[in-house]
Amino acid sequence: MPKRLAGGKIGTVYPATIGVLPAFLSRIGRKFPDVVLHATRSSTSDIIRGLENGQINLGFIRPVENIGSLRFFSIAHERYLLAVEKTSALAVRSEIDIEDLRSEKIIAFSRQNLSYSERYFSQMFETHGLPQCGAAQNVVACGES
Repeated sequence: MPKRLAGGKIGTVYPATIGVLPAFLSRIGRKFPDVVLHATRSSTSDIIRGLENGQINLGFIRPVENIGSLRFFSIAHERYLLAVEKTSALAVRSEIDIEDLRSEKIIAFSRQNLSYSERYFSQMFETHGLPQCGAAQNVVACGES
């Protein structure tokens, strides 16, 4: 009788695909060489639906407020970097508060479906009265012209 291979399906958001998944798969592969895993990249909401309906066994997702009956724990935190020109007053600072961005123009990529990070920054900007972002030629420009 042939040996039955164990396996599973993993859903992952893009940052985890390059930041977490390779090391995870490497460890699993060394510890359980006969395990066959299939990974797919998707959105957090699609991964949660896949977990709930049994199409996915494990998911690497972004933080969500309400995940229903699923169990989760944090395994990584994203760092945000602020890129400024060398002559900017912000370039010499070791810490920058959101209030420091009030007079700055901010550029980010425009997307139809906002990620957790994009929603977070949008909410923070609104909370602190910073200008709302408007899309222009596939780039989002925030600030006064």
